[in-house]
Amino acid sequence: LNWRWALWMRLFHWGGYEWGNKEMRFWYKFASTVKKPKTEAIDAFLSNRNFLPFDTLDNNELKDFCNKIVEKDPFLITGYWEAIESILKYAYENNVCLNIKSILPSTQVVPPSARNLFSKHFNLDILDKYASAEHSGIAHQWEVGDLYHVQSENGFVEGGANNKSV
Repeated sequence: LNWRWALWMRLFHWGGYEWGNKEMRFWYKFASTVKKPKTEAIDAFLSNRNFLPFDTLDNNELKDFCNKIVEKDPFLITGYWEAIESILKYAYENNVCLNIKSILPSTQVVPPSARNLFSKHFNLDILDKYASAEHSGIAHQWEVGDLYHVQSENGFVEGGANNKSV
């Protein structure tokens, strides 16, 4: 847990997060972390995180998530981009004001068109995290742009062909 926390805290800091800020994490209902409720509960308590599993991402669930975001007022939102993007689209289309400062999606690179739209509309930072639920962070996008910091503590990353970065 301590390695994972250190890597996450570095990425969170790049997104403007300070220890103690509120976080909301949107994770698939049947993901592996949900199967470890005691560990997740301790992690959530120590991190000031509200853990919200999603299922259908239908309008009722999205409305409920937007209401919880407004109510809890998190600094940071993390989790699957699929869920985060659905929530942001719902809020955008329904004129819901979300006062989020930073979004750090897991496992997926955010498409530039979505990044531009949501960053400008909600006035927030979005930083990518290349990861997997089984392995945690592999590479985190730096605050300075389109560069990624490889989490060498978690594994090995090999260079591409002809000395091109991957």
